[in-house]
Amino acid sequence: MADSDDQVSRREARSIALVTGATGAIGKAIATRIALETSYEVVLLCRNASKGQAAVDEIQRQTGNARVRYEVADLARSGSIAALAACSLFEQGASAEEIALRYSVLDLHDVYATLSYYLGQRQEMEEYLDRARQASVGARRDAERRLPVPQIRERLERYRTRTKDQPAG
Repeated sequence: MADSDDQVSRREARSIALVTGATGAIGKAIATRIALETSYEVVLLCRNASKGQAAVDEIQRQTGNARVRYEVADLARSGSIAALAACSLFEQGASAEEIALRYSVLDLHDVYATLSYYLGQRQEMEEYLDRARQASVGARRDAERRLPVPQIRERLERYRTRTKDQPAG
C-alpha cells in the first residue's frame, strides 16, 4: 500500500541529520547545506556547548531553518563512542546492565539515558542510518570504479612475489 502524501510529509518533517564536527568550517558547511532542506531537523554533535550554540545561531540565520540544534558529544572520547555503541549492543539483545558492565566509562544512568533517547527517535534514527549505509555503498562503488582495485591488488601481489624471491642484499 502506497503512503499518502500526508504520511510522506509527516515522515519527511521528522527526518534527522546528525552532523559531527559542526563547529568547524567543513562540518558547519555540511550542516548549513542540509539545513537548507527544511524537511530535516539538523543536530550538530559538538564538543563545546557555546561553540555549538553559536553554530546553531549562524546556521539558523543563514538558512531560516529553526529546526537546527546541538548536542554535546565528543566522539573522540571513549564515553561518547561507548554511548553510540550502546545502541548497537542493545539492538543485539544486550541489557542496559550488560552494556554498563562492558563500557566502564558509562554508568547505568548514562546507558538508560542513551537508550531512552534512541528509542524515542528510533524510526528517524533507523531511516537516517539506512540512508547513510546506502550512501556509503554508493560511495564505495564510485571509488572502486575510479580506482582499479583488482589491478592494484594484482600489481601488489606481483611486487610481493618479486621481493620475496630476491635475496636480501
